[in-house]
Amino acid sequence: MQLLQSRAFDLTHLDLSSNPLGPGGAGTIAAALYPAGPLPSLVSLVLVSAQLGNEGAQQLGAALAHYPSLTSLDLAHNNIGAEGAHGLAPLLRLGRSHDAGTHTAMEVDGDGGDGPAEVSQSLAELRVLRLSHNPLGEAGVLALAGALHTNRTLQ
Repeated sequence: MQLLQSRAFDLTHLDLSSNPLGPGGAGTIAAALYPAGPLPSLVSLVLVSAQLGNEGAQQLGAALAHYPSLTSLDLAHNNIGAEGAHGLAPLLRLGRSHDAGTHTAMEVDGDGGDGPAEVSQSLAELRVLRLSHNPLGEAGVLALAGALHTNRTLQ
């Protein structure tokens, strides 16, 4: 993780699945995701089973609100509950303008719901958000749904 803090990389896809990053690792990745950070070209981030938890999801949510190039974010199997969902909800609330017909597929499985749903694009390019197998619970799903409800670009 120290390498991510040291210099810029031209990575477009980063998959650190099944690595026990925890909230600390999520914080390091979040710091690297700012547009002026070392990962300016990243379009896909996969952190399946990375033990992020609520704190890690909140850190990533805060960083990604300022990171427009990401097209795919997979946070499946990370023990993200309602608190983490609240941290990710602003990503869906941003509702920046986009071309008609562009949508995001959000998959909320496990305790949070079942199956993909079409939602409006929130970041400039975000098209896929996977939160399957996380204990989002009703409060987490309501936070995400509420964010979508306030998204003015929903088609």
